[in-house]
Amino acid sequence: MIEVSGLDFASESSLDENKLMLNRLWSNIHSCVALIENNSDLLSAFSKVISEQKELIESAIASHDVDTGVPNIFENYCGVPAPSEIKVLPPQPAHSKGSGKRIKSAKEIQIEQSKKNKRMCRTCKELGYHDSRNCPMNSSA
Repeated sequence: MIEVSGLDFASESSLDENKLMLNRLWSNIHSCVALIENNSDLLSAFSKVISEQKELIESAIASHDVDTGVPNIFENYCGVPAPSEIKVLPPQPAHSKGSGKRIKSAKEIQIEQSKKNKRMCRTCKELGYHDSRNCPMNSSA
């Protein structure tokens, strides 16, 4: 147990020790497999030993009736207990389609159009919101 200015670090040090032991175990297993990967007799013997040890561990766990539920799996994986209340909110809806512009009504368009100054069209000789380039009287075929 490590104690610094009134804080208890016993649980964190035990987690570090477990991780260290697991790392050493995996390292040993991988080095053994690397040493015997070309020898089929040793490989089958090692596989038999590992499967026997697995059966022993499974029977020991079954005899102790250890709780292997989802919360226990979560605690073993993360190293912290599962929260009693889950606080996850749904994501905000995205507005990814369209141009994002507001569509104006015909009335609004007409009000804006009436605020513009009228121009004299040289083709039809009328005051309006067009000129000779875009006159409706032009016959552009």
